[in-house]
Amino acid sequence: MGRAESAFVIDIPYQEFRTLIVRNDATKEILERDGLKLLQEELLDLKISFGNDKRPVLNALFGKSKSIVKASKRLTVGISDPNAGANEMVIIQNSHVTPQEVSVESASEKQCGDIVRYVSSLNANPIAESTSVRITIETEISKPLSPFLHSVAQSRLDTQVQDSVEKQIIALKHFVDHHRMHQTKK
Repeated sequence: MGRAESAFVIDIPYQEFRTLIVRNDATKEILERDGLKLLQEELLDLKISFGNDKRPVLNALFGKSKSIVKASKRLTVGISDPNAGANEMVIIQNSHVTPQEVSVESASEKQCGDIVRYVSSLNANPIAESTSVRITIETEISKPLSPFLHSVAQSRLDTQVQDSVEKQIIALKHFVDHHRMHQTKK
């Protein structure tokens, strides 16, 4: 199994980050930066709780929403890596967005080719006037190998997973910059 994690800070207030994430779906950009292609997206469930927010629509328009959003999607993605043993993979993505945390976990629905399991998570929280973000990816592959080849394959998998985390960081930062700039032009 390969696992990589990275924590970083994006220079954007959390509420603005949260608004950008909710209003503009970052999924496609993050997947494509990582060499995957979003082929199909199906909303499985969506729940919005306004709690005791007296003006939910007005607050949402001004990026000050107190709402809690829970969403679940089924994503079909194209895989370009010939070593994966498959051309497509189905991922279930669960998002939970609150005034204090954005949490998105994406996990393969079942084994796909040589990919036994794939899990990616993004967690974001407010920190001073910025947003603290942590991205984690875990991938498990199944290829019967000799002990020597196993260590070589494990090293390669660790490098690929770390590269995937770095690509997701770049994609998320680009997404925020692009949508922040687009939002200020309106």
